[in-house]
Amino acid sequence: MHIQQRIPALVASIVALGALTQDVVGQAGDGKDRPGTVQQMRVPEELIPDAPILSPEQALQSFTVVPGFEVQIAAAEPLVNSPVAMEFDHLGRMWVVEMTGYMPNVEGEGEDQRVGSVVTLEDTDGDGRMDKRTVFLDNLQMPRALCLIDGGVLVAEPPYLWFCQDTDGDGKSDKREVVDENYGSQVNPEHTANALMVAMDNWIYSANHNVRYKRYRGRWLRESTISRGQWGMSQDNYGRIYYNSNSDQLRVDLFPSHYLDRNPGAGRLSGASFRTTADQTVWPIRVNPGVNRGYRADTLRDEDHTLASYTAASGPLIYRGNNLPEDFVDNGFIPEPSGNLIRRNILTEINGTVTAENAYFQSEFLASTDERFRPVNLYNGPDGALYIVDFYRGLIQHRIYLTTYLRQQIEERGLENPTDFGRIYRVIWKGRNSSAVPTTMDPSNSGQLVAYLGHPNGWVRDTAQRLLVEMGDKAPADRIRRAATKGRNALGRLHALWTLEGIEALTPEVLQTALGDWDAKVRATAVRLSEPFLLSSDPPSDLKSAVLSCTRDPAFEVRVQLAFSLGFMPAEDRAQPLAEMLLFGCENQWMQNAALSSMAGVEEEFLQIASADPAWNMQRSARTEFIKRSASSIANSRQGSRLLAAARMATRLPGSSRAMAEAILEGLTVPKGRDGKPAYIVQIDSRPDELFDLSERFPALKELLAAVSWEKDRDADSAVADVKPLSGEEQSRFDNGRQVYATLCGACHQPHGRGQDGLAPPLVDSEWVSGSKDRLIRIVLNGLQGPIEVNGTEYNLLMPGLSVLDDQQISSVLTFTRRS
Repeated sequence: MHIQQRIPALVASIVALGALTQDVVGQAGDGKDRPGTVQQMRVPEELIPDAPILSPEQALQSFTVVPGFEVQIAAAEPLVNSPVAMEFDHLGRMWVVEMTGYMPNVEGEGEDQRVGSVVTLEDTDGDGRMDKRTVFLDNLQMPRALCLIDGGVLVAEPPYLWFCQDTDGDGKSDKREVVDENYGSQVNPEHTANALMVAMDNWIYSANHNVRYKRYRGRWLRESTISRGQWGMSQDNYGRIYYNSNSDQLRVDLFPSHYLDRNPGAGRLSGASFRTTADQTVWPIRVNPGVNRGYRADTLRDEDHTLASYTAASGPLIYRGNNLPEDFVDNGFIPEPSGNLIRRNILTEINGTVTAENAYFQSEFLASTDERFRPVNLYNGPDGALYIVDFYRGLIQHRIYLTTYLRQQIEERGLENPTDFGRIYRVIWKGRNSSAVPTTMDPSNSGQLVAYLGHPNGWVRDTAQRLLVEMGDKAPADRIRRAATKGRNALGRLHALWTLEGIEALTPEVLQTALGDWDAKVRATAVRLSEPFLLSSDPPSDLKSAVLSCTRDPAFEVRVQLAFSLGFMPAEDRAQPLAEMLLFGCENQWMQNAALSSMAGVEEEFLQIASADPAWNMQRSARTEFIKRSASSIANSRQGSRLLAAARMATRLPGSSRAMAEAILEGLTVPKGRDGKPAYIVQIDSRPDELFDLSERFPALKELLAAVSWEKDRDADSAVADVKPLSGEEQSRFDNGRQVYATLCGACHQPHGRGQDGLAPPLVDSEWVSGSKDRLIRIVLNGLQGPIEVNGTEYNLLMPGLSVLDDQQISSVLTFTRRS
């Protein structure tokens, strides 16, 4: 059925929002990007280079890499096929995930075949190239990630996450258990769980998944977390987690995400999934129209027909090795498989904000003229080198998003086959000999492992920490404590602290010493690791005093961590130190967010302290903003007694504090809905006559009082229009839509529907969702190209059409989106 014919039927089947529905003028989607339409080629055929299958040795000649570096073959077919992820073990063996079943043809026929594997590769002759292959686990359907942990291997085969073990020592898995039965889905391989990274905090995180895992005393722990990125994950030397999505090259959790949604009145605070750069420009060295939207005017450059910006960013790496030059450490490397290149970004941190900038002017760290070079993941190695996983194939776009344009490119230029090649490359700096770097570790030698916590290679430090934690043995605890307090380098002391946390051997004395460390990152970590002690009914007084003294620490990272950690202290201990730090810290958005996170339930106390302090004048706009945000947190709690108490406190301030009073009252005002009425009604016990009497003196009181009700029979949510209940059939459609949303939409718009800054707009309270059903259907069928404005914010996006969905699926996902 033609798209224009599908719309009326879909409109009739989508459950509307009742009185909330409103018509919005305009339609999205131009019909130029849907299956069944052949788009016009923008690149003259005579300019398109051939894309022959190159041998690994020939492929090396196709690379242009920054001078001083060398690319070497670490493994290649037939030893390895269709690799997508890897990891080194403590013996120097390479564990590789082979996603052999992915897109056997343009129709995706055969993806259900169980032909994927997890293999180990070894270099038996010491020449640097793997020469022995052992199949650890096979008969898998499109596996996508692994993680070495506790003598076994986590293997991701959506929807299952397996823990596999070799109990007889033959190198093959003979025992496996299900860790999770809801680890992603096979429906949409481009947007499902992957990565599996052991972070510095001893938890295992995934990309595209909202659960984290930990192996604890032989059992698996699970905790909810935010969903991060699309494909691949990495961490820096301080444990911050990095990830990306196909058109957004690098994002970072500036702060641990669990801090950012613990104050209901403040909502979800920013600081996770932070976009490090808005510049997504890339600089390939190959004319390549073979990208999914190569027909669009802004996809390829007019002057040389190369890819203009990221469209398939994948497996990022924060380099932490000791082979590349020292100024490469903590740089971000991001592959672009559609552009056959790898970017190097220099990362800069200023007052909690990390920004990324291309290290080279209009060029890349590594680029290839081979169209089949598909770098999908990058890794740090035990030798300090940088490793590249090359999927090596012509077809990498999944059928769900495959445009007719790209399909024609693939078929006409013979890019569909072969699909069983694959390479893993090693990038080294020719100016340094890496032979002295250890590549093996003895898990039973705790003395060696403790020494390795301070090694210059991040892979060695991570592996030593993991092995010590897995041992669970407190015997080496004293040695680890010495490493945490007297180790020669700060990174070693950081790892030692987290190792003590992992084996449950931290002491207040160690933390007090670490709080006085010369390195700010160590001090900040000590503040964070003090939280369990601060939570106790009788926290160690010396440790508590040492933590609170950090309000005067000269380093921003220590103060902002304290602002977060104060949330674990009793209510009476929070407001005063927060007020002290905010007096001169309000200008920083992260300090504001950290304070709001810890201020749940004590906003009134903070406002009283601030209003009584002459130094808290309102001459700085940032202070006024924070006072409003604090008061707004009270209003959003929807507790009438708190709302009125704060309003009365504001009206009783002396005349010299008029600006403070107005800021508090404005913050207490309930926000308006789309109809101009209060978004919600707050119930109170009786009419606040004294506040009504003051409403002429304080104009903000009028709007505040319009959102309260003392009538017992008035519904607190009566400001929101009624919505017709769902019928049984509609509820079924809603439930099915939840699954479609999680599979296709949640990765960008997030499971909570609030979107991602700079990538995907929010669907919650969006006029694009609640408005015209016709327009919303067109967006799903045809896609949408920005810039567009959503809830007052501009998004310059490119959303692909999803016409591959049938009418039932589209009806279901839009019913869920509009009614959830």
